[in-house]
Amino acid sequence: MSLWPIFDSLAPVFLLIALGAALRRSGFLSLTTLTGLNRLTYWIGLPCLTVHDIATGPFQPLAAAGLFTTVLVATVIGGVLAWYCAGACGAGRAARGTFVQAAFRGNLYFISLPVIVYASPGHPEVRSAALIASAPVILLYSIAAVLVLEASRSTPGAGRAGLWRSLATNPQLLACVIGLALAASGAGLPPSLERSLDALGRMALPLALLGIGGSLIGAHIGSRLRPVFGAALIKTALLPLLGFGFGWLLGLAPEQLRSALILLSTPTASASYVLARQLGGDEALASGSIVLSTLLSAPVLALVLALV
Repeated sequence: MSLWPIFDSLAPVFLLIALGAALRRSGFLSLTTLTGLNRLTYWIGLPCLTVHDIATGPFQPLAAAGLFTTVLVATVIGGVLAWYCAGACGAGRAARGTFVQAAFRGNLYFISLPVIVYASPGHPEVRSAALIASAPVILLYSIAAVLVLEASRSTPGAGRAGLWRSLATNPQLLACVIGLALAASGAGLPPSLERSLDALGRMALPLALLGIGGSLIGAHIGSRLRPVFGAALIKTALLPLLGFGFGWLLGLAPEQLRSALILLSTPTASASYVLARQLGGDEALASGSIVLSTLLSAPVLALVLALV
C-alpha cells in the first residue's frame, strides 16, 4: 500500500481522537457528556453495527477462525511474557496485574475496526470476519484481565463475584451471537430493521473515537514512565510481531493477516483503566499505558498497512 492510502486509512481515526481530546480540553465536551456518549456507543451504537455487519455480510467462519487463532496465540504469549517481565520493567507485585492487562488488552472495536474499515473499502467480508473474530477475543480479555488483577491483590476475591454476570450481559458478545445466528440461518434482516441498525451503527465509530480522545485528557504518567513504556511496547510492538510469525505459519491470506495485525497493533483499551481502578490496581500505570500506546500505535499501524 502506498503512502497516501495509508494516510487515508489512519488519518480519520487519529484526527477524530485528536478532536475528542481538543473538545474535552476546551470544555466543549464535558465529562458528563463524554460519559453519556461512551455509554451510547457501548450499549447501542457498536452492538447495532455488529449485528448489522455480521448478519448482512458474507458468512466466512473459516476466515474468522484463522484471525481468531492468530490473535489468541499472540495475546496469550504476550501476556505470559509480560507477567514475567513486569518486575524488570519496574512494576512491583501490586502493579503486576495492571502492567499485564495493559500489555495485552487491545482497543479492538473502538480503534482496530475503524482502521480495518478504512483500509478495506468495498470488502465487507473483511470487516465481517474481524467482527466475528473479535468477540471471543474480548471474552478472553475480560476473563484474563480480572484474573491477573486479582492475582496481584493482597486480598483477592473481590472482583470475581460480578465477572460472569458482566460477561453474560456484555453487549458486544450478545450482538455477535445474534448476528452469527442470523448469518448462519440465512434469515437475514427485514429491510426496515436492517436500515435502522445500519443508521445506528454508523454513529458508533465516530462517537467511539471522540470518546477515546476525550478520555486521554487528564491521564497522568508521572513516575510510572518505565512500566508504562514497557507495557505500551509489548502491546504495540511485540504482539504484532508474534501475530505476524504465527499468521505466516498458518498461511493466512494477506487480507486476513493484515486484519490480525491491525487487531494486535491497537493501543491499550480504555476499559483497562476502569477495571484497574475497580480492583485496586495501579491507576497511573493504567492511564499512562493508554496514552503512550495510543501514540505508539499510529506508526505501527502505518507500518502494517505499508508492508502487509
